[in-house]
Amino acid sequence: MKKIYFFLFFLIVGKALAQVEPIGTARVKSNGSVVTVAGIVTNDAAHDNRNRNRCFQDATGGLNIFAQNSAAAPTLQSLKPGDSIVVTGTLAEFNNLKQLVAPLTITRIAENKTVPK
Repeated sequence: MKKIYFFLFFLIVGKALAQVEPIGTARVKSNGSVVTVAGIVTNDAAHDNRNRNRCFQDATGGLNIFAQNSAAAPTLQSLKPGDSIVVTGTLAEFNNLKQLVAPLTITRIAENKTVPK
């Protein structure tokens, strides 16, 4: 049974990681583009009174995830600073803030990573 779970985990994570691009590269694409990016979560519910946003970044830039009324909202709400994630979503802007909306997937890869400053 462990072998099956191990295989499924790497199948899902491997598929997500195979398409990942740097956040800085994704940010210059036009709004409406679907992108897959990875990074470290930098905020939690204490910085979001409605618990529907998370920020994350890599060495090339940062993005916000907005997941109100999305199937991915429960996953987003469980994220904590230091979580390493892979997100596939649609690029958009709100008040000049580049963000991913209608996330198709949010996958937690690891926990307790160093939070970028």
